[in-house]
Amino acid sequence: MIDVKDKRFAIVGMARSGIAAANYLRELGATVSIYDMAPFVKVMDQALELMNKGVTVYCESNDIEFDETDIVVVSPGIKPDTPFFEEAKELDIPVWSEVELAYRLSPCPILAVTGTNGKTTTCVMTGKILKADGRDYFIGGNVAGHKTDRITRNREAIPLIDCVRKALPESVISAEISTFQLEQCHTFKPKAATLVNVGVDHLDRHGSVEVYRELKAKIFAFQDETCYSVLNADDEFVASLKDKVPGKPLMFSTKKEVEEGCFLRDDNIILRINGEETSVININDIPAPGFHNVMNAMAACLMTWSVGVKPESMRKALSAFTGVSHRLEFVREVDGVDYINNSMCTNVDAATASTLALKKPQVVICGGKDKGSDFTEFAKALKEKAKFVILIGVHRDMIEEKLTALEYTSCEKAATLEEAVLMAKERAASGDVVVLTPGCASFDMFKSFEDRGDQFKSIVEKL
Repeated sequence: MIDVKDKRFAIVGMARSGIAAANYLRELGATVSIYDMAPFVKVMDQALELMNKGVTVYCESNDIEFDETDIVVVSPGIKPDTPFFEEAKELDIPVWSEVELAYRLSPCPILAVTGTNGKTTTCVMTGKILKADGRDYFIGGNVAGHKTDRITRNREAIPLIDCVRKALPESVISAEISTFQLEQCHTFKPKAATLVNVGVDHLDRHGSVEVYRELKAKIFAFQDETCYSVLNADDEFVASLKDKVPGKPLMFSTKKEVEEGCFLRDDNIILRINGEETSVININDIPAPGFHNVMNAMAACLMTWSVGVKPESMRKALSAFTGVSHRLEFVREVDGVDYINNSMCTNVDAATASTLALKKPQVVICGGKDKGSDFTEFAKALKEKAKFVILIGVHRDMIEEKLTALEYTSCEKAATLEEAVLMAKERAASGDVVVLTPGCASFDMFKSFEDRGDQFKSIVEKL
């Protein structure tokens, strides 16, 4: 744990993680300034609270006072081509993500989860297994939209820096980590880390699939032989990292037996470590919907095994795990039609997998803000599984073009989400499912994917 007393920190971004970092650094005796491009009136409450704690606040500015700064901490939303990055490099001033800062301050092991899809579920599963084993645990990082608990208090998942702030040496933190956070990691060494899978996402930020993949793999970059690297043997890119990761590789697969890790045998998840096998749970006893959750469960089992969790605790937690909010979340049944909130599907790979996973005839509501994606495979899945498609959002035409190219014409456009739900209700028949599976970001019409999902649920509740 580093000593930050009397160090001078500049934090860029007054969102959740930036505010949490400022608060903890002040508690530890650091001098803190925080910068945000928002006008003061928009962030007045947060700014005044920080100022009362001795934080210097700069609004409508990212122009860092470098002559008064030792370390810069950036929020995930700050792009690395922002001008101050180059100036910091020229002045040899380190730029850290909140994850890097949290790791350097952490008194306890961190189990880190990343991937294109399934990372939130895997992170929460990992936390639930820790709870079932009686551990003092936290769920945090990039996790959003899911109510978690630690011991007896219910609360939302929290920024990683807040997990660290509350943790004890005997605690364990389950952390979801994004590529945006990994960009400015320089020593981050989780006790165990998993890359659940790699598809295509955030090309609007990272520019290419190659850069995106490199950043995902960076979660293993600073591990050593005392750490564990948990890898998906069924994902070609992830599996290729087995001989490259510095930690001890543990593989998981739903298609084949692995030498060291988790695999399926007769619908049972088998844990094979050091030549010894243990049956953890039959997959039919996991209530979380979708076969993809079997892979998430395997990753969570291996992550928690790394800190000594017993298989019976894994079984107890997984048999009670029903899923996370906004991820194939059942809302209600109306006139024999199931309504499913899948707002967390913000990329085409997740949307494609979810669409193919559902068995009932679907009326799908999709669209939103594109992130540089190719909608071809999603359109193919819609043609195969959807009886009707309703398109929303600023880039809905991009999905429509792909559907038209496949000669699929059972689709309409809606101006609002409420209009889309009402149209879906008219198109659906008893035995069907109406599912919000956007395949896109939410920021064209909503504050976040959670806001989009909550609005969908509210509209459905009023039907």
